[in-house]
Amino acid sequence: MTRFRARSLLRAPRAEVWAFHENPGAFERLVPPWQTLSVLSSVGPLATRRLVFSIHAGPARLTWVAQHEGYVAGERFTDRMARGPMRSWVHQHALSDAPHAPDAAPDPGACVLDDRLAVEFPFGPLGALAHGPFARQLGRLFAFRHARTEHDAQRHAAWRSLPRLRVVVCGASGLIGSELVPYLLNAGHAVSVLTRPGAPARWPGLPVRAHTWDPQRGLLDPAALAGADAVVNLCGLNLRARWSQANRARFLDSRAGPTALLARTMARMTDGPRVLLSASGVSGVADQRLAPLPESAPLEDTTLGRIVAAWEAAAEPARTAGLRTASIRLGAVLSARGGALAALAGAFRLGAAFCPGDGGQVFPWLTLDDALAVFEHALHDGSCAGPINAVCPTRTTMDDLTRTLARVLRRPRLGRVPAAVVRRLMGEQSSVVLGSCWVDPSALRSRGFVFRHTDLETALRLELGRCAPIGGPWTPEPA
Repeated sequence: MTRFRARSLLRAPRAEVWAFHENPGAFERLVPPWQTLSVLSSVGPLATRRLVFSIHAGPARLTWVAQHEGYVAGERFTDRMARGPMRSWVHQHALSDAPHAPDAAPDPGACVLDDRLAVEFPFGPLGALAHGPFARQLGRLFAFRHARTEHDAQRHAAWRSLPRLRVVVCGASGLIGSELVPYLLNAGHAVSVLTRPGAPARWPGLPVRAHTWDPQRGLLDPAALAGADAVVNLCGLNLRARWSQANRARFLDSRAGPTALLARTMARMTDGPRVLLSASGVSGVADQRLAPLPESAPLEDTTLGRIVAAWEAAAEPARTAGLRTASIRLGAVLSARGGALAALAGAFRLGAAFCPGDGGQVFPWLTLDDALAVFEHALHDGSCAGPINAVCPTRTTMDDLTRTLARVLRRPRLGRVPAAVVRRLMGEQSSVVLGSCWVDPSALRSRGFVFRHTDLETALRLELGRCAPIGGPWTPEPA
């Protein structure tokens, strides 16, 4: 039997950290982005939950059945592997007050999260050889889990005094939506999703209601929105496909079409949502390196500028009807699961990474966790309306990004590719990597929003599993 322990001081209220574990969505939020895991079923409350999930290990898919036991409300619970790849696995999660002087009260804004594992490897002495690599993997895993637990608990605590909402999410299968659904559930909100005809069920074990709509045919039953407080619209095809004339039309239609259908439907309803938050992009503004542009900066007459303009204008029926409508202009959302970071990290791992152009172009970014927090803030803050720039306030160039990523992944950056070569290879699509998009998140700043991740290297290390374990390195404990 091998024992491991990770113990961390979290700057979040103990009750909020316990609520994070108790509420739906916690397990999904604790899966690191570099791990491929699928929940197959989840039955019962935290005290007696039986969770079945599959883990992808190369070409193999391993099924794991976890049974919860040893539950003491507000203090601890244990998950025991009932079936899976290990001979045995017992994991105790415990919470306690932050250390304090004997004559002082505990810090209400902090607590200690203590994870203890007792693991028995399969295959006898051969399995013991996996101890070292396994310990390193656990170190990466729990560094991420503790950081995310602290993040979500802090964010949710800020809004705990307000009523819980009924939220409809469109585009819930994408990079942001697939995390926003469990994030909002974990905060205590009721969440339903709009799905396309024939889409597979995506949320086993979570209390998510699915309603079918078909925006391509203009079909949306108002009953799917009845009684909801807000809609979060994340629809839109990925822009990585070749920018042919046909694809440019698809990029536009996949954004403006669903947005217009939602806005028209909501505007006609008397029992529908009063808030529409629609994703948008920051890349429609002028190329800028000298000073950051505010939300009031005009959109350019470019492919991206026209897409953003049409996307945001499609929500006009909701605005005209008096509904609170906000366009969340997102920068590049950094996640190892997809988007710009996944593509760049893949190129670095293959040893084929370059910096496009002179490297001086500003790269607008924010972490996925900060993006989720922006939507949570906009749901609760009744003053959030109109265009809202959602980008980290730290000025970051493409040269900064590629150098930092090379350092984090310990892979070489093979120099720069001249802008003329990039334009010849990519055509108009080269504006995505050569354009300098420096915008200021002034609307969020004025409303008190604080970005948790403002240092690029720290953010990349956490997202890619390259940070040091919280509380120190993992070491075996005596039995």
